[in-house]
Amino acid sequence: MGQFLSRRLGAELTDTLLEPLTAGIYGGNSYSMSLNALFPMLEQWEEQYGSITRGMKEARKLASWRPQPPSAFFSLADGASGLVSAIAENLSMTEIVCGHAAVSVERPEDESTHRGWRLLLDDGRVLDSDVVVLANPAWDAGRLVRSFAPRLAHRLGVMQTSAAGSVYLAFRRDSVSRLPEGTGYLAPRSEQGLVTGCTLMSSKWPNRSPGDYVLMRAFLGWSDDESFLDFGDEELAEIATDTFRPLFGIDGVAERHWVQRWQEGMPQYKVDHTEWLADLDSQLEEHSGLFLCGSSYRGIGVPDCVRQGREAAERTRSYTLNLSQPGTLETAQARS
Repeated sequence: MGQFLSRRLGAELTDTLLEPLTAGIYGGNSYSMSLNALFPMLEQWEEQYGSITRGMKEARKLASWRPQPPSAFFSLADGASGLVSAIAENLSMTEIVCGHAAVSVERPEDESTHRGWRLLLDDGRVLDSDVVVLANPAWDAGRLVRSFAPRLAHRLGVMQTSAAGSVYLAFRRDSVSRLPEGTGYLAPRSEQGLVTGCTLMSSKWPNRSPGDYVLMRAFLGWSDDESFLDFGDEELAEIATDTFRPLFGIDGVAERHWVQRWQEGMPQYKVDHTEWLADLDSQLEEHSGLFLCGSSYRGIGVPDCVRQGREAAERTRSYTLNLSQPGTLETAQARS
Protein backbone atom coordinates (compact mmCIF):
# COMPACT_ATOMS: atom_id res chain seq x y z
CA MET A 1 0.00 0.00 0.00
CA GLY A 2 2.75 2.45 0.91
CA GLN A 3 4.64 1.84 -2.32
CA PHE A 4 1.44 2.24 -4.35
CA LEU A 5 0.64 5.59 -2.72
CA SER A 6 4.16 7.01 -2.67
CA ARG A 7 4.74 6.25 -6.38
CA ARG A 8 1.61 8.19 -7.28
CA LEU A 9 1.42 10.94 -4.68
CA GLY A 10 4.96 11.22 -3.34
CA ALA A 11 6.68 9.93 -0.23
CA GLU A 12 6.16 13.09 1.84
CA LEU A 13 2.38 13.17 1.39
CA THR A 14 2.18 9.42 1.92
CA ASP A 15 4.27 9.35 5.09
CA THR A 16 2.83 12.45 6.78
CA LEU A 17 -0.83 12.27 5.80
CA LEU A 18 -1.92 9.13 3.99
CA GLU A 19 -0.17 6.51 6.13
CA PRO A 20 -1.76 7.79 9.38
CA LEU A 21 -5.17 7.77 7.66
CA THR A 22 -4.73 4.23 6.36
CA ALA A 23 -2.13 2.04 8.06
CA GLY A 24 -2.24 4.14 11.24
CA ILE A 25 -5.78 3.00 11.88
CA TYR A 26 -4.48 -0.58 11.95
CA GLY A 27 -1.32 0.18 13.92
CA GLY A 28 0.70 -1.01 10.94
CA ASN A 29 3.36 0.01 8.44
CA SER A 30 1.84 0.92 5.09
CA TYR A 31 4.94 -0.36 3.26
CA SER A 32 4.26 -3.93 4.41
CA MET A 33 0.45 -3.93 4.33
CA SER A 34 -1.83 -5.24 1.60
CA LEU A 35 -3.54 -2.69 -0.62
CA ASN A 36 -5.98 -5.28 -1.95
CA ALA A 37 -7.01 -6.41 1.54
CA LEU A 38 -7.52 -2.93 3.01
CA PHE A 39 -8.31 -0.42 0.25
CA PRO A 40 -8.93 -2.28 -3.03
CA MET A 41 -10.90 0.66 -4.42
CA LEU A 42 -7.69 2.70 -4.86
CA GLU A 43 -6.33 0.32 -7.48
CA GLN A 44 -9.79 -0.01 -9.05
CA TRP A 45 -10.06 3.79 -9.37
CA GLU A 46 -6.68 4.00 -11.07
CA GLU A 47 -7.56 1.25 -13.54
CA GLN A 48 -10.97 2.73 -14.35
CA TYR A 49 -10.23 6.45 -14.31
CA GLY A 50 -6.48 6.68 -14.90
CA SER A 51 -5.69 8.11 -11.45
CA ILE A 52 -6.81 7.64 -7.88
CA THR A 53 -7.60 11.35 -7.44
CA ARG A 54 -9.86 11.32 -10.49
CA GLY A 55 -11.45 8.12 -9.24
CA MET A 56 -12.07 9.70 -5.85
CA LYS A 57 -13.81 12.65 -7.49
CA GLU A 58 -15.97 10.37 -9.61
CA ALA A 59 -16.88 8.28 -6.57
CA ARG A 60 -17.97 11.43 -4.74
CA LYS A 61 -20.14 12.44 -7.72
CA LEU A 62 -21.82 9.05 -7.74
CA ALA A 63 -22.33 9.17 -3.99
CA SER A 64 -24.08 12.55 -4.26
CA TRP A 65 -26.85 10.94 -6.35
CA ARG A 66 -27.53 8.21 -3.83
CA PRO A 67 -29.26 8.36 -0.47
CA GLN A 68 -26.62 9.16 2.10
CA PRO A 69 -25.97 6.31 4.52
CA PRO A 70 -25.78 7.12 8.22
CA SER A 71 -22.39 8.08 9.55
CA ALA A 72 -20.08 5.20 10.39
CA PHE A 73 -19.24 7.00 13.63
CA PHE A 74 -22.02 6.10 16.02
CA SER A 75 -22.33 4.11 19.18
CA LEU A 76 -24.88 3.04 21.74
CA ALA A 77 -25.91 5.31 24.58
CA ASP A 78 -24.60 2.93 27.25
CA GLY A 79 -21.53 1.79 25.33
CA ALA A 80 -20.79 -0.97 22.85
CA SER A 81 -21.30 -3.65 25.51
CA GLY A 82 -25.01 -2.94 25.16
CA LEU A 83 -24.91 -4.66 21.76
CA VAL A 84 -23.58 -7.88 23.27
CA SER A 85 -26.04 -7.72 26.17
CA ALA A 86 -29.01 -7.16 23.85
CA ILE A 87 -28.06 -10.11 21.65
CA ALA A 88 -27.58 -12.37 24.68
CA GLU A 89 -30.92 -11.39 26.19
CA ASN A 90 -32.80 -12.13 22.97
CA LEU A 91 -31.28 -15.52 22.20
CA SER A 92 -33.60 -18.48 22.65
CA MET A 93 -32.73 -22.18 22.93
CA THR A 94 -29.16 -21.04 23.57
CA GLU A 95 -26.67 -21.79 26.29
CA ILE A 96 -24.03 -19.10 26.85
CA VAL A 97 -20.91 -20.30 28.65
CA CYS A 98 -18.88 -17.50 30.24
CA GLY A 99 -15.65 -17.60 32.19
CA HIS A 100 -14.29 -20.71 30.48
CA ALA A 101 -12.07 -21.25 27.48
CA ALA A 102 -12.08 -23.84 24.74
CA VAL A 103 -8.99 -26.05 25.00
CA SER A 104 -9.33 -27.82 21.67
CA VAL A 105 -11.66 -28.75 18.82
CA GLU A 106 -11.66 -32.39 17.73
CA ARG A 107 -12.98 -34.37 14.82
CA PRO A 108 -15.68 -36.99 15.46
CA GLU A 109 -14.55 -40.54 16.07
CA ASP A 110 -16.23 -41.71 12.86
CA GLU A 111 -14.53 -39.36 10.39
CA SER A 112 -16.21 -41.11 7.45
CA THR A 113 -19.44 -39.27 8.24
CA HIS A 114 -17.76 -35.84 8.29
CA ARG A 115 -20.49 -34.79 10.69
CA GLY A 116 -20.16 -33.33 14.12
CA TRP A 117 -17.51 -31.70 16.23
CA ARG A 118 -16.34 -32.03 19.81
CA LEU A 119 -15.16 -29.07 21.89
CA LEU A 120 -13.17 -29.55 25.07
CA LEU A 121 -13.45 -26.80 27.70
CA ASP A 122 -10.92 -25.92 30.38
CA ASP A 123 -13.25 -27.16 33.13
CA GLY A 124 -13.37 -30.66 31.62
CA ARG A 125 -16.74 -30.33 29.92
CA VAL A 126 -17.25 -31.71 26.43
CA LEU A 127 -19.62 -30.08 23.94
CA ASP A 128 -20.79 -31.92 20.82
CA SER A 129 -21.94 -29.85 17.84
CA ASP A 130 -22.82 -30.16 14.17
CA VAL A 131 -21.07 -26.88 13.38
CA VAL A 132 -18.23 -24.87 14.91
CA VAL A 133 -17.66 -21.18 14.18
CA LEU A 134 -14.30 -19.92 15.43
CA ALA A 135 -14.50 -16.16 15.92
CA ASN A 136 -11.29 -15.84 17.91
CA PRO A 137 -7.96 -14.51 16.53
CA ALA A 138 -6.38 -16.62 13.81
CA TRP A 139 -3.39 -17.69 15.89
CA ASP A 140 -5.73 -18.91 18.65
CA ALA A 141 -7.99 -20.69 16.16
CA GLY A 142 -4.89 -22.48 14.90
CA ARG A 143 -4.15 -23.70 18.42
CA LEU A 144 -7.64 -25.19 18.69
CA VAL A 145 -7.60 -27.14 15.40
CA ARG A 146 -4.03 -28.44 15.58
CA SER A 147 -5.03 -31.98 16.59
CA PHE A 148 -6.88 -32.79 13.37
CA ALA A 149 -5.68 -30.10 10.91
CA PRO A 150 -1.98 -29.36 11.41
CA ARG A 151 -1.62 -27.74 7.98
CA LEU A 152 -4.57 -25.42 8.62
CA ALA A 153 -3.21 -24.65 12.10
CA HIS A 154 0.13 -23.67 10.59
CA ARG A 155 -1.47 -21.31 8.09
CA LEU A 156 -3.60 -19.72 10.79
CA GLY A 157 -0.48 -19.23 12.89
CA VAL A 158 1.17 -17.25 10.09
CA MET A 159 -1.08 -14.25 10.84
CA GLN A 160 1.01 -11.53 12.47
CA THR A 161 -0.34 -9.18 15.12
CA SER A 162 0.77 -6.06 16.94
CA ALA A 163 0.04 -4.87 20.44
CA ALA A 164 -2.40 -2.04 21.03
CA GLY A 165 -3.11 0.09 24.03
CA SER A 166 -5.23 2.99 25.21
CA VAL A 167 -4.87 5.59 27.92
CA TYR A 168 -8.04 7.44 28.93
CA LEU A 169 -7.48 10.78 30.66
CA ALA A 170 -10.16 12.83 32.42
CA PHE A 171 -9.43 16.57 32.87
CA ARG A 172 -11.60 19.29 34.31
CA ARG A 173 -12.84 21.37 31.41
CA ASP A 174 -11.45 24.60 32.84
CA SER A 175 -7.94 23.09 32.76
CA VAL A 176 -8.05 22.55 28.97
CA SER A 177 -7.73 25.88 27.15
CA ARG A 178 -7.65 24.73 23.50
CA LEU A 179 -10.20 22.24 22.22
CA PRO A 180 -10.35 21.88 18.43
CA GLU A 181 -13.61 21.53 16.53
CA GLY A 182 -12.68 18.04 15.44
CA THR A 183 -12.74 14.85 17.47
CA GLY A 184 -9.08 13.86 17.45
CA TYR A 185 -6.00 13.22 15.35
CA LEU A 186 -3.68 10.52 14.02
CA ALA A 187 0.09 10.96 14.28
CA PRO A 188 2.60 10.15 11.51
CA ARG A 189 5.57 7.97 12.38
CA SER A 190 7.88 10.97 12.00
CA GLU A 191 6.45 12.31 15.27
CA GLN A 192 7.97 9.31 17.04
CA GLY A 193 6.89 8.94 20.66
CA LEU A 194 4.50 6.32 22.02
CA VAL A 195 1.20 8.10 21.26
CA THR A 196 -0.05 7.28 17.77
CA GLY A 197 -3.33 9.19 17.92
CA CYS A 198 -6.02 10.75 20.05
CA THR A 199 -9.79 10.72 20.29
CA LEU A 200 -11.54 13.53 22.17
CA MET A 201 -14.14 11.23 23.65
CA SER A 202 -16.21 13.97 25.27
CA SER A 203 -16.48 15.73 21.89
CA LYS A 204 -17.20 12.60 19.85
CA TRP A 205 -19.51 10.98 22.43
CA PRO A 206 -20.79 13.76 24.76
CA ASN A 207 -22.58 11.33 27.06
CA ARG A 208 -19.36 9.49 27.91
CA SER A 209 -18.34 12.01 30.59
CA PRO A 210 -19.83 14.74 32.80
CA GLY A 211 -20.26 18.12 31.15
CA ASP A 212 -17.58 19.80 33.24
CA TYR A 213 -14.92 17.26 32.19
CA VAL A 214 -12.92 16.58 29.01
CA LEU A 215 -12.27 12.89 28.34
CA MET A 216 -9.37 12.04 26.02
CA ARG A 217 -8.11 8.73 24.69
CA ALA A 218 -4.50 8.22 23.65
CA PHE A 219 -3.73 5.38 21.25
CA LEU A 220 -0.51 3.41 21.74
CA GLY A 221 1.37 0.94 19.61
CA TRP A 222 2.93 0.50 16.16
CA SER A 223 3.48 -2.81 14.42
CA ASP A 224 7.24 -2.39 14.85
CA ASP A 225 7.24 -0.63 18.24
CA GLU A 226 5.51 -2.24 21.19
CA SER A 227 7.74 -0.62 23.79
CA PHE A 228 4.72 0.86 25.58
CA LEU A 229 4.13 -2.61 27.05
CA ASP A 230 7.20 -2.08 29.21
CA PHE A 231 5.70 0.94 30.98
CA GLY A 232 3.42 0.98 34.00
CA ASP A 233 0.01 2.64 34.13
CA GLU A 234 1.23 5.79 35.87
CA GLU A 235 4.10 6.22 33.41
CA LEU A 236 1.81 5.84 30.38
CA ALA A 237 -0.67 8.34 31.82
CA GLU A 238 2.16 10.84 32.31
CA ILE A 239 3.51 10.28 28.78
CA ALA A 240 0.05 10.75 27.25
CA THR A 241 -0.55 13.91 29.31
CA ASP A 242 2.82 15.39 28.30
CA THR A 243 1.99 14.65 24.64
CA PHE A 244 -1.41 16.36 24.83
CA ARG A 245 -0.38 19.28 27.04
CA PRO A 246 1.03 21.60 24.30
CA LEU A 247 -1.63 20.56 21.78
CA PHE A 248 -4.67 21.27 23.92
CA GLY A 249 -3.30 23.77 26.43
CA ILE A 250 -3.64 21.46 29.42
CA ASP A 251 -2.87 22.84 32.85
CA GLY A 252 -2.17 20.29 35.56
CA VAL A 253 -2.66 16.53 35.50
CA ALA A 254 -5.60 14.27 34.81
CA GLU A 255 -8.02 13.74 37.68
CA ARG A 256 -8.42 10.11 36.66
CA HIS A 257 -6.86 7.78 34.12
CA TRP A 258 -7.51 4.28 32.82
CA VAL A 259 -4.99 2.14 30.89
CA GLN A 260 -5.81 -0.84 28.69
CA ARG A 261 -3.44 -3.18 26.85
CA TRP A 262 -4.06 -5.82 24.19
CA GLN A 263 -0.93 -7.94 23.74
CA GLU A 264 -1.89 -9.21 20.26
CA GLY A 265 -4.83 -6.94 19.62
CA MET A 266 -4.26 -5.75 16.03
CA PRO A 267 -4.11 -8.24 13.13
CA GLN A 268 -1.65 -7.15 10.45
CA TYR A 269 -2.91 -7.57 6.88
CA LYS A 270 0.42 -8.10 5.12
CA VAL A 271 0.95 -7.95 1.36
CA ASP A 272 0.02 -11.62 0.88
CA HIS A 273 -3.17 -11.41 2.94
CA THR A 274 -5.60 -12.13 0.10
CA GLU A 275 -3.55 -15.18 -0.94
CA TRP A 276 -3.53 -16.32 2.69
CA LEU A 277 -7.33 -16.05 2.80
CA ALA A 278 -7.68 -18.04 -0.42
CA ASP A 279 -5.49 -20.80 1.04
CA LEU A 280 -7.59 -20.89 4.23
CA ASP A 281 -10.81 -21.13 2.21
CA SER A 282 -9.36 -24.00 0.20
CA GLN A 283 -8.30 -25.91 3.31
CA LEU A 284 -11.64 -25.35 5.05
CA GLU A 285 -13.33 -27.27 2.23
CA GLU A 286 -11.75 -30.39 3.76
CA HIS A 287 -13.43 -29.72 7.12
CA SER A 288 -17.15 -29.33 6.49
CA GLY A 289 -19.02 -27.64 9.30
CA LEU A 290 -16.02 -25.57 10.44
CA PHE A 291 -16.16 -21.81 9.77
CA LEU A 292 -13.93 -18.85 10.58
CA CYS A 293 -14.82 -15.22 11.11
CA GLY A 294 -13.49 -12.20 12.95
CA SER A 295 -10.95 -9.41 12.74
CA SER A 296 -8.12 -11.63 11.47
CA TYR A 297 -9.77 -12.23 8.12
CA ARG A 298 -11.86 -9.72 6.19
CA GLY A 299 -11.82 -6.47 8.15
CA ILE A 300 -10.99 -5.52 11.73
CA GLY A 301 -13.61 -2.84 12.44
CA VAL A 302 -16.87 -3.46 14.28
CA PRO A 303 -18.97 -3.18 11.05
CA ASP A 304 -16.61 -5.65 9.34
CA CYS A 305 -16.93 -8.12 12.21
CA VAL A 306 -20.73 -7.75 12.30
CA ARG A 307 -20.84 -8.47 8.55
CA GLN A 308 -18.61 -11.53 8.93
CA GLY A 309 -20.75 -12.76 11.82
CA ARG A 310 -23.89 -12.52 9.73
CA GLU A 311 -22.21 -14.36 6.86
CA ALA A 312 -21.02 -17.12 9.21
CA ALA A 313 -24.53 -17.41 10.66
CA GLU A 314 -25.99 -17.79 7.17
CA ARG A 315 -23.42 -20.44 6.23
CA THR A 316 -24.21 -22.27 9.48
CA ARG A 317 -27.94 -22.11 8.78
CA SER A 318 -27.50 -23.38 5.21
CA TYR A 319 -25.22 -26.17 6.35
CA THR A 320 -27.47 -27.43 9.15
CA LEU A 321 -30.57 -27.28 6.95
CA ASN A 322 -28.84 -29.51 4.45
CA LEU A 323 -27.74 -31.90 7.18
CA SER A 324 -31.38 -32.40 8.11
CA GLN A 325 -32.16 -33.60 4.58
CA PRO A 326 -30.88 -37.11 3.75
CA GLY A 327 -28.44 -37.34 0.89
CA THR A 328 -27.57 -33.66 0.79
CA LEU A 329 -24.29 -33.64 2.73
CA GLU A 330 -22.29 -33.23 -0.48
CA THR A 331 -24.35 -30.14 -1.31
CA ALA A 332 -23.71 -28.73 2.16
CA GLN A 333 -19.97 -29.29 1.76
CA ALA A 334 -20.01 -27.47 -1.59
CA ARG A 335 -21.88 -24.48 -0.12
CA SER A 336 -19.58 -24.22 2.88
